[in-house]
Amino acid sequence: MARKRGIDKEGREFNNDGKLSYFVKHHSVNQAVCVICNQIIAVLKEYNIRRHYTTRHAQQYDQRSGRERAEKYETLSKNLASQQRLFTRYTEISEKATKSFVEEFCPDKKEALESFSLSRHTVIRRIETLSKDIERKLKEVASNFIYFSIALDESTDNSDIAQLAIMVRGIDDQFSITEDFLTMSSLHGTTTGQDIFDNLLKELKDFNLPLEKLSGIYTDGAPAMTGEHTGLIGLLLKSRVWNVPPIVNHCIIHQENLGAQHIKMGHVMELVVSAVNYIRARALSHRQFKEMLKEIEAEFQDVTYYCKVRWLSSAKTLCRFLSLLDPIDTFMRGKRRNHEEFRNGAWINDLAFLADITKHMADLNRKLQGKQQHVSSMWSHITAFRCKLNLWVGQLQNGNCTHFKSLLERQQSVENHVSAEPYAKLLTGLAAEFGRRFAQFDGTCMHINIFEDPFSVDAEEAPAPLQMELIDIQADKRLSQHHNSHELVEFYRDFLPKQKFPGLYKHALLMGSLFGSTYLCEQFFSRMKHTKNKYRTTITDEHLTQQLRLASSATQPDIDRIVREKQCQVSH
Repeated sequence: MARKRGIDKEGREFNNDGKLSYFVKHHSVNQAVCVICNQIIAVLKEYNIRRHYTTRHAQQYDQRSGRERAEKYETLSKNLASQQRLFTRYTEISEKATKSFVEEFCPDKKEALESFSLSRHTVIRRIETLSKDIERKLKEVASNFIYFSIALDESTDNSDIAQLAIMVRGIDDQFSITEDFLTMSSLHGTTTGQDIFDNLLKELKDFNLPLEKLSGIYTDGAPAMTGEHTGLIGLLLKSRVWNVPPIVNHCIIHQENLGAQHIKMGHVMELVVSAVNYIRARALSHRQFKEMLKEIEAEFQDVTYYCKVRWLSSAKTLCRFLSLLDPIDTFMRGKRRNHEEFRNGAWINDLAFLADITKHMADLNRKLQGKQQHVSSMWSHITAFRCKLNLWVGQLQNGNCTHFKSLLERQQSVENHVSAEPYAKLLTGLAAEFGRRFAQFDGTCMHINIFEDPFSVDAEEAPAPLQMELIDIQADKRLSQHHNSHELVEFYRDFLPKQKFPGLYKHALLMGSLFGSTYLCEQFFSRMKHTKNKYRTTITDEHLTQQLRLASSATQPDIDRIVREKQCQVSH
């Protein structure tokens, strides 16, 4: 007896076995849609549907059977239908609002505007068209790269799919620097170094970016990224013979965050977080606390939540808590939550120091953030901060709290005794931790210094191929003046003679192509969580990538070109 097919001979109808076997449902007459990933299967044939399920979802869903499988199918199917209804409802609301606006304010344009289509299918097609045009333009720009570096990171979206974000920073022979979102690769199975390596090579090949031009790789330092044998970096370095291997570094911002965790003052943070959470988590307590601050005309009108990984909010939380310590103590005692530490001088001194050093760290973090930053600029901020640490250690050992405002105010109060020596020891440990974490950058420090200021580098310590050119350029007073009076890229592009200094010119191109952090990746993942939120968990990987390209890319689509290539279609 022939096996019962999940789809009939005409390829038009599913039976229940077909739906449960492959987790699909009808989308249109000749198409099916996967209820797991929401991808459209264009050809309604069992082979195509089975291949999609086997390659994408079998590993995760084959273990489900019987009633459990049916219930899972039902849940996914309802989620898909719910999101489709939500999108349709928003589209209808938008259309009604647009229609009302046109009829009220520009009735003479009503006929022309009625020809515009606002259907969800039209919106999807527009997004696809714009995204593909941005991708086309980026490929054109990338074809002129002399060098490029990549920053990549992996994060899990709301559907538990691992998404690999790949950013590119490239430079052409005219020192035009492009820093942009390259692509996002979805990892539906494992996320090993081999998986990341294979996907990276595939995406670089798709954008015609040869490994010979790869100047640097920047990651978050996870084992799957940096493993010497099975990590991305290890596999990449072993994949070919490199004339000049790419510079591999851990994200500067991430290293700063990890290094700062060396300051361990849990006895302070536990009480601060506990008090803030008690005040903010209960609506009545929160209203009463704000009303009390209003009555006493306090400097601040509320406390802020503490976030461990966000330096700007962390510094604000601690500084504000210190400023409001007396009213917080009064309020908490009124709630019968007495904390003796809030009136303990040594504990308050610790709080003051932690607020100060966290503010210094937040200032550094703020300088390191942002797009289009040269690695030399970011490294100079790190170098300056390490010098400041050494300065502060010496001053605190002598009881000098000049650069710690809150601690200094405590010290200047007659009734308080502040011993700064314990804080000097903490900063000594922090300085050592920064030295350990940035040792990898110390290895490329000479190359950074040559790029930043070739006029002050000791030629004898420089790489041999650049020594003669460094001596020549340092003897050229005219070039030195141009270097001092112009931006770095402008100096190399407009004033450095390429024929006379080919080595320095090429070195500057390489250094100018380097990322310093994975900041763009972190910013990208924030957008991803807003785009693929709990109401849109079944958006396809392709559509998610297209929407995020529009939201994240610095490249603008060529609207005029798109219009010329599109035939105007009147809406029905």
